[in-house]
Amino acid sequence: LGAVVWWLLLLPWLRSWPDAGLGLAVTTAWIVPAWIAWFGSEVFSLPVGPTSATVIVVVLTLGALVMSARRWNEVRRVAVSRRYGMRAVAAVFAGVFALFLVVRLFNPAIHWGEKPMDFSFFNAFVGASQWPPGEPWMAGEELHYYYFADVLAAFPALVVGSDTAVAYNLMCATVPALAAAPLAALGLMVARRRRRRWFFLMPFGVLLVGNLAWPWLLNLARAGRWFDLWWATSRVVPGYAITEYPLWAALFADLHAHFVALPVMVVAGLWAWVVVQVPGRRWVGGAVMCGLVAAVLAATNPWDLPVFALSLLLAVVAVAPRPVEALARLATAAAFSVIAAAPFLVELLVWLGGDSGVGGRTLVYLNQGDFAPWWAVLRHFGLFLAPLAVAAIIRPRKDLVITGALVAAGAAVGLIFGSSAAAVALAAAALFLTMVRWAPDRWQATAWSLAGAAMVLVALAERLTLMDRMNTIFKTYNGAWLLLAVALAIVLLRARGRMVTVALPVFLALAPVALANLPLGVAQGWLQPRKASPRPTLDGRAFLRSDPADAFLITALNGAARPGDVVAEAAGPSYRQFTRIAMHTGLPTVVGWEWHLQQRGQSLVAIEDRFRDLETIYSGIDAGERRRALDRYRVDWIVLGDLERVTYGLDAVDPFEGMPGVVLWARQESTVLYRVVR
Repeated sequence: LGAVVWWLLLLPWLRSWPDAGLGLAVTTAWIVPAWIAWFGSEVFSLPVGPTSATVIVVVLTLGALVMSARRWNEVRRVAVSRRYGMRAVAAVFAGVFALFLVVRLFNPAIHWGEKPMDFSFFNAFVGASQWPPGEPWMAGEELHYYYFADVLAAFPALVVGSDTAVAYNLMCATVPALAAAPLAALGLMVARRRRRRWFFLMPFGVLLVGNLAWPWLLNLARAGRWFDLWWATSRVVPGYAITEYPLWAALFADLHAHFVALPVMVVAGLWAWVVVQVPGRRWVGGAVMCGLVAAVLAATNPWDLPVFALSLLLAVVAVAPRPVEALARLATAAAFSVIAAAPFLVELLVWLGGDSGVGGRTLVYLNQGDFAPWWAVLRHFGLFLAPLAVAAIIRPRKDLVITGALVAAGAAVGLIFGSSAAAVALAAAALFLTMVRWAPDRWQATAWSLAGAAMVLVALAERLTLMDRMNTIFKTYNGAWLLLAVALAIVLLRARGRMVTVALPVFLALAPVALANLPLGVAQGWLQPRKASPRPTLDGRAFLRSDPADAFLITALNGAARPGDVVAEAAGPSYRQFTRIAMHTGLPTVVGWEWHLQQRGQSLVAIEDRFRDLETIYSGIDAGERRRALDRYRVDWIVLGDLERVTYGLDAVDPFEGMPGVVLWARQESTVLYRVVR
């Protein structure tokens, strides 16, 4: 419904693209209201909650209807003449949403990986009266993090009013659909008349296929380790680097920044296209929208900014008939994006300027030896690289000699600093970028510029490390996947003659291998879930029925605690059961996972102090010292379950008996919830 209303509002900018404009509108209708709520909270201290979120949606909807009423005849004409495209976009959105909704229905548990962090943030943002809330894993401290993914996830939950454990799974199904709609719209716009039914290649390549790694992992399948086989497809580069792809992230279902940012980056790119293409003064309104969405991208996943900026720059230089004017328009959008993201940028600069802003590491440094092998690039991106490389060879023979020299030079540069992966990437970049001059139309030129930008980024990730090696590979490869998938889809939808004749068979040969990742990922989640849960259900907490002690504590706190109340619970190593209370309630805890807190700019000394103080609170001897530790962090609640008893070696039935101001609030057998009176 929001998409239809926003389509009406955005029609002045989309007159040459009205059917595909529905895809742009559906994701814009999600981004803009969330930004308004966040900006109002940050700058004007306006409250955030279900009421304010609903008011924003209603006001924007009524405004769009009023503005579109003056051109209602045009709206009706366009809606009738472009109904095929609009129905196609709506069908893709609904189909992708339904697919991942069914996946979540039979694997709903919010458990394991970094889901404890994601769910802690999600609950904290839904329950907060101001955005951003404090650090949920270090009570009393400010949150230093690129947190806008939680704003985008929390806003629909506030409007709809569903329980957060259900809303989390709903968002995990909605995010791929929000990416699929604008991608389907782009496919419709790009496709030649006879290939319009192939428009689905665009969302298909980005969202529904995986890499080519699993045939090398069949020894895991023979051992019945289906989860390990699927998991290993996201660890193609040896070491601890991560090579997730959009389908993997959607099936794993953590509301992490790179996952939520995918539809934002797609829409930011489409708005940039609008800014460059629309005639007259209407580009100014498009620049405002482009800048706003780019600001949201920066606050959602700053790692995507290099991907977005480089691909946009190369595309404009390669395609725009007047590149200087196009860059000037985009500079206007960039200036507005700085204004739109100003509150977040200030917070980011404060974080980076601190003593531990990037976990005590240099922000950017040269990679000296931890390089990826060449075969990892081919296994991960082979579905796109092979057809594109074959298609790129279809060019005049006189150009092949020059191209071959540039390809060899690119490979040599990569080998000079010792990376075979960079050699492959730079060779491919040279092959693709030299195709721009031979592209018969602007869309194919755009495709080759995007493919070249993707491979330049892969090579840069080998030479430069941003913060840490794992995130550099992880986030860069994720962005490169989007660029390569879009580039290949454009080539298949636009190319003619020999180019499509040779590229299409290669793609069709590799597509079944890549598509196998979808049933493989679904099957492992249904047959070998990390946590068994009653199903079908969308309740991500349903698995707690087998853990009545934790279910009791979480239910009691969700009913009795106020937003922002501080909880004392056991703390320990990352990726364990620790922080379970903060995870399911969003209430700030004394301390969470150590390394993640360091990455978010918290002091290691302060973190270690909190670990010691927690031990004092639970197992100390001196009542006054224990009370002072509680007051130091303004603790409101203390949980005592089996995890706390084991972690701190507690044998007493009531280890807090006689402590001043600590009142037994609720008990279920040996599980106790205490209220701390200040």
